[in-house]
Amino acid sequence: MTILAIVLGLACLGGVAYALVIPYFSGELKAEVRQDALMGKQSEATTRVLSKKERDAARRKQIESALEITGSAKRKMSLATRIGQAGLDISESQYYVFSGICALVVGVLLLLMSGTIFVGMLGMVIGFLGVPSWVLTYLRKKRLDKFGSDFAGAIDVIVRGIKAGLPLSDCVRIVGSE
Repeated sequence: MTILAIVLGLACLGGVAYALVIPYFSGELKAEVRQDALMGKQSEATTRVLSKKERDAARRKQIESALEITGSAKRKMSLATRIGQAGLDISESQYYVFSGICALVVGVLLLLMSGTIFVGMLGMVIGFLGVPSWVLTYLRKKRLDKFGSDFAGAIDVIVRGIKAGLPLSDCVRIVGSE
């Protein structure tokens, strides 16, 4: 009898928790908030779901994404894009070959240094996933930093050229040659 009471009590508790929590996970409240936002009014569901700080953070995030201030660092970039931004002229398959070579070299070095296969296998994983990605990130950052330092001068050349009466294409050509 005690076990039956415990099971029924847990079932009731689970049912109440399910009834209270399911609107938050099903999206019903979010849909209601979106409908109210489109209609231009604020309902009790809006105030119930989002506090003032949460609304401000959500609005800031929406504005940043609309203006693309978040930048490409937060977005998931494809491997080809990362390779291009690093200034390398290699294909994805060549990148994977380089990753394999790094995996072998790091794995063998760690195997010889430690003498355990586990450390050698760990070195292979690090060599395949970590080293090429780190190199690509380093080259990309170095290239973007160089671009950022030269960008102000390039804009200055373009502005001065246009003020002097040169066509924009000639100004861009001058910047490219420099």
